Amino acid sequence: METEFRRKAPRRHFDQKVGALYKGKMTTLLCSQLGEGGALIKGDGSLMLVEKGDLMVLTIFLPNIGGVIATAECVYRSENGKIGLQFMSIDTAYKKKIREFVSRRKTISVA
Repeated sequence: METEFRRKAPRRHFDQKVGALYKGKMTTLLCSQLGEGGALIKGDGSLMLVEKGDLMVLTIFLPNIGGVIATAECVYRSENGKIGLQFMSIDTAYKKKIREFVSRRKTISVA
């Protein structure tokens, strides 16, 4: 039985466009969650063939922080086109930027 992937770092809802370089083609797509360990993206037509284990390079712009570039591996893919990515190669300075962004999360209490 295959081991289920578990993320090691918290993520924050992001809902922003990011750049993705996959097999030599650049596209922009929606990133719905972001954390220092990875991201959840919604694949479009150019990423329909992404499979578990495939690599891509993400370019992310964080509000009030700046740009981040990271190599990421697909760790899962859902039937509705969502792609779970784990960062494989990310500069420590970029990781700090993402950690700062995630830590700004405001707690929303639900009544």
